[in-house]
Amino acid sequence: MKDFLQQLLSEVKHNRLSKSEAIDMIRNAQPASRNESVSEPASELLTYEEVWKEEKAAEGTPLHASKLICFLTEPEHQQAVVEAVQAVDDRAQVAFVTSGESLQDVLGDGRQDWQEVNAVLYLCPLEDGSCRQDPAALVPLVQDLAKSNVQAKRLLLLGSYANELERCH
Repeated sequence: MKDFLQQLLSEVKHNRLSKSEAIDMIRNAQPASRNESVSEPASELLTYEEVWKEEKAAEGTPLHASKLICFLTEPEHQQAVVEAVQAVDDRAQVAFVTSGESLQDVLGDGRQDWQEVNAVLYLCPLEDGSCRQDPAALVPLVQDLAKSNVQAKRLLLLGSYANELERCH
């Protein structure tokens, strides 16, 4: 029976046999009555399919962010972020942390008004391709957030990819 199942799995894996055909073959290979042997527990092939359903945002969750901290270096990209954020909330404030800076450098110790922010946006992978495949690049960000008194409601990571391998990261 083990060899039979391995052969079926191989056929399904290589798309030479559909899953439903394999299930039918397994059902046909089993004894007619499962209750004949009490000592052998009945087993059944179980399958799982993940299905995502689109849902609206939870009630009461503001879709705007009045205070954002954004990790981004290029001035033209910074301007694009400011314009996009202010299109949603014209009173929004954005603080930028550029390459080589820390949250402490930008916000300082005495900025009580920036201790609670709606979101931290990590957009560095859009500018620096080396950040795309290296999750260690996030460590300084997380350490920076832990050292500072900033309480962020959300941490959003955004990046692009140039090929299918980068898409996996």
